[in-house]
Amino acid sequence: MADPNEDTIDFQKLEKELSLAVDAHNKYWRENDAKFRAVEQRVETYEQFRDIVAASHLKPLEKGDKEGLGRPRQQPWNPYVNKNDKDVQNLESKTDQPLQIPGHLPKDGHEFMQQWKRLADNQQEKYNYILQFDADQLFSTIKHEISFGLLGEILKLFNMHFKEENCTDIFLILKQLSNTKRFSLSIDFLSKKEAQHRDELMAKLQTVLKCSDFDLKSLTKIYGKKSVE
Repeated sequence: MADPNEDTIDFQKLEKELSLAVDAHNKYWRENDAKFRAVEQRVETYEQFRDIVAASHLKPLEKGDKEGLGRPRQQPWNPYVNKNDKDVQNLESKTDQPLQIPGHLPKDGHEFMQQWKRLADNQQEKYNYILQFDADQLFSTIKHEISFGLLGEILKLFNMHFKEENCTDIFLILKQLSNTKRFSLSIDFLSKKEAQHRDELMAKLQTVLKCSDFDLKSLTKIYGKKSVE
């Protein structure tokens, strides 16, 4: 004889399963939208890309949430430090000092991006930083992934600070960068200005290295610019 309990529908269980399925569906599309936003914003590193996706569930502050945020903060951020203290003044004055290129080469892509960010907007030092690498060393460091925006920035640096004595190193570095993962995606998302820097850089390399044994036609094809005959 059939057990009547077997025909009983557990509505609570069904409701729970449905709720989990809806949450998973919403999470998928929410994170998918966040990924597209991150690409459109041209984030510089994978860490920034990951953070945008991870924070996709957060909602903007409502009007009521913002009330009181404009009041002056009564408690100092660091109550143990006096703004007149000489050590604080000395620390603040250091922000005007030129940035220094890190004294050692990074062991992986994460450390590379940390050192890269430390150079901030100092374009000349970033140019010098990249050129301290042997092309094979740079590839070994960031071969697993080239961060969003990094390729465009390197092309801009090489073009703006181009020196003939560095042209061989520049060529070899560009050649090795083309072997990194996500390289094709980085090329696809070059901005109009970055693409212009790429074209100008390739023209400079062709002018300087036209009589060399380097395969410039292959390089310009890889980077998306038609080679100049």
